[in-house]
Amino acid sequence: MLRSHPMLDPGTNTRVVVEADDQILEKICDQVCQSSAAMAALLNGYEEKAAALQRGDISSRTPPIEYSVIHKIMNEHDRRFAGTLGPKIIRHLEEKLIKKVS
Repeated sequence: MLRSHPMLDPGTNTRVVVEADDQILEKICDQVCQSSAAMAALLNGYEEKAAALQRGDISSRTPPIEYSVIHKIMNEHDRRFAGTLGPKIIRHLEEKLIKKVS
């Protein structure tokens, strides 16, 4: 289960927490696995991040434009996922899918 920090929903003026449960995360993993473009984007982003860390770059990098295909998959489940849980879901995908491929 992944959760966002509490935030204010401007439409309802209430505090909300966006959650992605294990079933949704599994569905996102399956969809990314089935998309060669999404898998290529995930692997490319992972390799770029690893190379940046080896160079000693510790600043947050801008996500690759190729992640848009992964963000689209996320947002099919909840339109707020890419904006609120995007980095956490990407990390989850890397842990599950890149280790599978390696």
